[in-house]
Amino acid sequence: MKRMKYILYILLISVLVTGCSIIDKEIKIESIANHKEIKEELKYGSIKMEFELLDGEDIRSFVVKKNKTYKFDIEYIITEGTLTLEFRDSKNNKLEEIVITEEEYKSELEKLKKENPKSGNIQIHTFGTTLNLTSSDNQIKVVLTGDNAKGKINIEW
Repeated sequence: MKRMKYILYILLISVLVTGCSIIDKEIKIESIANHKEIKEELKYGSIKMEFELLDGEDIRSFVVKKNKTYKFDIEYIITEGTLTLEFRDSKNNKLEEIVITEEEYKSELEKLKKENPKSGNIQIHTFGTTLNLTSSDNQIKVVLTGDNAKGKINIEW
């Protein structure tokens, strides 16, 4: 009987210790911008949005481990307007910012047309970048601010 109690205590302690270290695997929607025809997929480790119009601020947040470095793979294309992507901590301190404009899309499209004049219809599917961010506390906020933006963005970590 004492042996059984001992095993139960060890199991209880291991469950409590393990349970306390698990990160909440949920993305919270903190703010919603004005949208027109939006498709959005949210799961821990991935934010995907495609929109005909994004005007205003979309904020998505998730729990992280403090002082841990996270690698964010970002694919995007903005064909109209401007999209500002910010990463913030729980106190709204800016960790990183990327400004994406339609000019990037238009200038790359013109460049490809000049390089391949006989190609006909040229399409650009996405641009991409990678960011390594170290969390300053236990939360990262992804803030997408659109100024009449049309396009899509995929963020994975």
